[in-house]
Amino acid sequence: VLTRKAIHVSMLTSQEIKMANIKTHKSAEYTKLMLVGDSGSGKTTALASLANAGYNLRILDFDDGLSILPEFLNKDAVKNVSFITCKDSLGQATAFRKGVQMITNWKDGDEDFGSVKNWTNKDVLVIDSLTLMGEAALRGALVFNNKKPTDQPSQPEWGTAARDVQHIIQYITGSEVPCNVVVTTHMQYMEGDLGVSKAYPTSVGSKLSTKIGRYFNCVCRIDTRSSSKGTERTLRTVSDHKMDLKVTAPSRVEANTECDLAKLFDSIQKNAQSKLNKDTGGK
Repeated sequence: VLTRKAIHVSMLTSQEIKMANIKTHKSAEYTKLMLVGDSGSGKTTALASLANAGYNLRILDFDDGLSILPEFLNKDAVKNVSFITCKDSLGQATAFRKGVQMITNWKDGDEDFGSVKNWTNKDVLVIDSLTLMGEAALRGALVFNNKKPTDQPSQPEWGTAARDVQHIIQYITGSEVPCNVVVTTHMQYMEGDLGVSKAYPTSVGSKLSTKIGRYFNCVCRIDTRSSSKGTERTLRTVSDHKMDLKVTAPSRVEANTECDLAKLFDSIQKNAQSKLNKDTGGK
């Protein structure tokens, strides 16, 4: 049974519905990436390649773990990185709200970048990481329900936190936010309906973890292995038995490629430009 609102929407005239040709699709301008990996796999350091390539990184640092990043930045890239630490002290629950406020209006001291709605394809909004952002949202939900941040959450708090995180991810990955997005997260293993264990991005509760990837046009995983050269890191872009992954340029990006996010962005966006402009001679 259609609701009254749904009926009204279905009765819109063709003049009221805005139609767009696929050539205008924003996939050629910016990338929305979820970057998944175990703790210590190099998710944070992978961001350096973007700053080194001239992108402006604006990082919501829920992990308070950016101390390694300067080691991998070129001298000229340091000015391209701004961050806000969103970490709660013991007994506090303000980090999630602070992160939301920065997305709405990024202002910190002399830095005033405004709303993410006004950023460009040379800017990258980074959430590092979704795992601890979810924990911050859970503490906020506890306080909202007049409990202590350290209390054991019940189902209402889990539900509220999951919805809050989902709404933020849905917003920043949508076309209303015209900039690049990178959300890092850890992995958790869960058993599916067929009894097969697979890895999913860590979020707030298992239900959200199984569907959070659908909001991103790219979901990639950092894999590590030991060799005679030390620890080697590769970027996995194609699904395997371990996890469901995806990129929008499978013809340009190898299944296992170097862990260079700037090259990944370039391949994805050039692929879209080539495909969308194919009949006009675009390459």
